[in-house]
Amino acid sequence: SFSVHGELSLDGRIRPIRGVIVHAIGAVTRSLSKIIVPLENIGEASLVQGVSSLSAGSLTELIGCLNGKVQFQLAKPQPLDSTPEASSYVLDDVIGQESAKRALIIAAAGGHNLLMIGPPGCGKSMLAKRFVSLLPSLSEKEVIEVVKVHSVSGSALQQFLRGVRPFRSPHHHISDAGLIGGGSNPRPGEISMAHRGVLFLDEFPEFRRSAIEALRAPLETGQVSIARAKEVATFPASFQLIAAMNPCPCGNLGVKVAERARVCLCTRTAIDSYLKKLSQPILDRIDLQVELEPVALTELTAGNGHRESACHVHLEAKGVIGKARALQIERQGGLNSGLDSKQLGVRTTLDAKAKQLLERAAAKVGLSARGYVRTLRVAATIADLQESPEIASPHIAEALSFRGLERVRAFVDGY
Repeated sequence: SFSVHGELSLDGRIRPIRGVIVHAIGAVTRSLSKIIVPLENIGEASLVQGVSSLSAGSLTELIGCLNGKVQFQLAKPQPLDSTPEASSYVLDDVIGQESAKRALIIAAAGGHNLLMIGPPGCGKSMLAKRFVSLLPSLSEKEVIEVVKVHSVSGSALQQFLRGVRPFRSPHHHISDAGLIGGGSNPRPGEISMAHRGVLFLDEFPEFRRSAIEALRAPLETGQVSIARAKEVATFPASFQLIAAMNPCPCGNLGVKVAERARVCLCTRTAIDSYLKKLSQPILDRIDLQVELEPVALTELTAGNGHRESACHVHLEAKGVIGKARALQIERQGGLNSGLDSKQLGVRTTLDAKAKQLLERAAAKVGLSARGYVRTLRVAATIADLQESPEIASPHIAEALSFRGLERVRAFVDGY
């Protein structure tokens, strides 16, 4: 018992098709022993265990194989290469911005969403491109999940088969359907294409308000459902959000670098309107908010040629991140970003000073219940990075420092 998949061209060749891995999984579900696919799709089909993947390049070859006159080309399943791929984007490339680098490491270690706030040209996009290389390679299970989505979309699969996580960076003019998914025949959007990887939204407030608000459910559930008259399509959307924005429409609010003096020309009303484009429910789903300042020209000049060929900073950070993630998965079966208030109560052990500091901070800055939980999540990850069995006051203090948008709003109030 077998199934055959492919597109037959007029000259008799069997052309590759989209979604072969989905057909292979369907063959296993229907208890079929073999699946015959085009030559170009054989690597994708062989990822699925429990069914033999065969290939044929033409109709003549297929008929000959079925009649026993020609041998099928049998796929040899190749184990996923677990060797980390050397990335051209490493933290050693970035001069300065130590607080932003620290935020990236914490976000990668705990699976936290991150918002970077800073003027144009301070390195927000540069840092975001280096974030995905801090994450561990895809597991075999994750490779199949990612390849399923990208196969249906007709995207190239080679990098995912090597364990590289997706990195998607759509323009802020993208439609709601392009970002979330949709169409008369529902297709996955950018959030599904970023499944098990990173979704980078630059100029975050410039996205359509409806598109931004549509992120709320996927950020909570890890999937998106698209309802149509005849069907409801559900696509995976478990991604890590990295967003970037200016502090004001012109981007110069609060810039203090004397060598590149900039003056904010925005009115108070314009700044308020810009910041209000991000609703509180969306911000509640972003655990880390970090401010960036322009790097001084003297620092840039002094830092020329600073990158070492071994990329020590990046490799050291990746090693610490891997240990922290492994610790969380062993302890609770997932990363700290997924912990709710009840689970945090079981996992977190605060010493007396940490508890006192958190209570004082809550009273002083008016921490909401969600803000309290976000702070504890981040503090738990910081403790894991230091392999600390309990959360101490320095961990709480550092977690409280990543509340950049609130400081921007406070600055605007006194502007």
